[in-house]
Amino acid sequence: MSLVFRRKVRALMTTLRQGGALGRVRASIYTIEWQKRGLPHAHIVLWLAPEDMPRPDQLDHFVRAEIPDADAEPELHAIATTRMVYGPCGTLRPTAPCMVDGAYKKRFPKAFQSITEVHDTGYSRYRRRSQCSGGRTVQLNGWPGGAVDVDNRWIVPYNPFLSRALDGHVNMEIITHAVTRIRYVIKYVIKGGDQVMFRVSAGDEVVDEIAAYQQGRYLNAMGDAGADTKLTGLFKRCAEDEFARTLLCHSVPRYYTWQTRAWCWRRRRRGKPDVAGIFAAEAIGRVYTASPRAGRRSSCACSSTTRRPRQRAMEEVAVVALPRQLRRLFAVIAVEGRVSCDLLRLWHTFRHAMTEDVRHRLSRVGGGGGVGDTDEADGSSGNT
Repeated sequence: MSLVFRRKVRALMTTLRQGGALGRVRASIYTIEWQKRGLPHAHIVLWLAPEDMPRPDQLDHFVRAEIPDADAEPELHAIATTRMVYGPCGTLRPTAPCMVDGAYKKRFPKAFQSITEVHDTGYSRYRRRSQCSGGRTVQLNGWPGGAVDVDNRWIVPYNPFLSRALDGHVNMEIITHAVTRIRYVIKYVIKGGDQVMFRVSAGDEVVDEIAAYQQGRYLNAMGDAGADTKLTGLFKRCAEDEFARTLLCHSVPRYYTWQTRAWCWRRRRRGKPDVAGIFAAEAIGRVYTASPRAGRRSSCACSSTTRRPRQRAMEEVAVVALPRQLRRLFAVIAVEGRVSCDLLRLWHTFRHAMTEDVRHRLSRVGGGGGVGDTDEADGSSGNT
């Protein structure tokens, strides 16, 4: 199953980047995640060329959120009704996993829409016609309690071409504007795993962070195949190579190349002789962020909370992390670096970034989303 999924992802990325299925792609990024049962899925973000971006009157050609005609498009009808139906939950299935305290966790079913609209949030509201307006329904069997009738409110948005090509669940959304939404989607693609581990102990106990990481991480059978990374490979190289220990992370690709099959770093065999006759090349290195609590990965992030100024650390994390991750970093700094840090000033500087998701949720439920919108809201206009 993993091999089939990998081939499908590669074929999909080739189709999107080179085939022009959606238009000319200027940039792309994707990540693969594993569910708790071990099933993989991919999150993909594409940037199209400005002239190929769909206009509001063209959105229905790119994305649908309706049940296709079984006579005109029998193949797509079968895929949409078996792969792209959410739930159902609510009154149709009160015991569904997405039901929390009797409410819909994933905001399904959606409301009927006679036409597709581009909303101010940046997300489009796709056409979902009711039966009175020409919409279709389908009866699904095999659910607890018997067959259920599903209409367009339960359809997950999809692209007809990609659904036919992959014959699987391919959810597609178009973000037309709203910088905050685009940034949030990018952060969602590069977010870390959900995991937590805590222990109550005496204050003078020495904490073994490596053991804590190994005990607290979640690693299933499929994820174990990729447990070794370029970072762990660099650690191994540093243990064997004295010159590697003198380099910063972003300088390593200048003198070493990553061997995919052997999963190790090897000195370059060609290029321009540099230090001590070692070959060098003009390569661009990347430095990935890590939580200060991420065990053996924390050696890369600890510089953000110790040697570097706390302000700089918060600025870097605010660009690539989710608000909840930024709040965690603030909490770590508050606990471990409060002696040498002005926490009040740090809060005033990053309060908007740390509460972005909270304000968004409040605005959706009618709360206004005014958390920290003004200095008066958090008391910063006076002495605190």
